[in-house]
Amino acid sequence: MWKQIIFYLEVLVFLATPVVLFMIYPHFFAARYIFTVAGAIYCVARLVYHRSKFQDLGLLTLNFWPALRDLILPSFLMLISTFLIFKFLPSVFLSLILGHDPLPIDSLVERLLVYFFISTPLQELIFRGYLTWRLEQVFSSTHSIQTISIIIFTLAHIPFFSPLILLLTFIMGYVYIRNYLRYRNLYALILSHSVVGSGIIMLYFLQSYI
Repeated sequence: MWKQIIFYLEVLVFLATPVVLFMIYPHFFAARYIFTVAGAIYCVARLVYHRSKFQDLGLLTLNFWPALRDLILPSFLMLISTFLIFKFLPSVFLSLILGHDPLPIDSLVERLLVYFFISTPLQELIFRGYLTWRLEQVFSSTHSIQTISIIIFTLAHIPFFSPLILLLTFIMGYVYIRNYLRYRNLYALILSHSVVGSGIIMLYFLQSYI
């Protein structure tokens, strides 16, 4: 019982609180690094305390190709579905579901490089590697681990205020946690996430030309 209480407090402090504050005070997003650093220090402390190894976070080459093969079809379908939404959904409805970008970057190349080499690896390390490791300390049910993982990953993207992003994140969260629990390989997820996310970013940038 205490393990679950502590876990929920962690989610409240490091996820729910920053998201709610940003929704109420948009300028608060500039202070996100404070929560990021505090959360990173806390996570590293827990990992060190439990003497965790790289394989506990999925940082190993084992099962890379089987995991990647399992991700090819859903990744492709995700990109095609998103393209079709941008292509055929009437602009009046499209504008309602796109939301906005809290981290505007004028250069598409710069945005893609940051996303591919920094954002995606960090997201997968946090939401699949560390979070799964943490959930397995608290819950014995695979269903509970999957459900909570999907919910947390989805809620973390609320600051985009985009129903489309939330839907895509929910689907990706479901596909990725199932893949991770089966293969325990973070590198395949990083590659898939980078490709899918970069494709979606490009669609956002090029929406007026589609």
